[in-house]
Amino acid sequence: MVKSLFAASSLLAVPVLLSLAYRGWAATIRVRLPQWRNALGEGAMLFLLSTWLLYSGVFILSRIRLELTSFYGPEWAFALRSFNVISVLLAMALKGVPRLQIVAGALLTFWCISAVEYY
Repeated sequence: MVKSLFAASSLLAVPVLLSLAYRGWAATIRVRLPQWRNALGEGAMLFLLSTWLLYSGVFILSRIRLELTSFYGPEWAFALRSFNVISVLLAMALKGVPRLQIVAGALLTFWCISAVEYY
């Protein structure tokens, strides 16, 4: 019960961190970075967003007790963890607080995937 509650609250924090990272990047850091580093930073945000969307969908469907999560197995958890690692690596192209916010969001998502397993 405690794991599920912490996982749900962590999943609620990830979009907040993502939106803050995007706002910070777009307002201050975007103009100071080269184009290739901006592209890698955007990729980090997209990878984290896709991981969060997939996992939160599975989390919500499992809490509603629908049997639509039968496809989620170890290979899906591995793919989501890999997306998280990719987002952290791509976030290294950013500078300052947005980098830390993306890394924190990826760590929260990684913990949720590891803590609540459905297979």
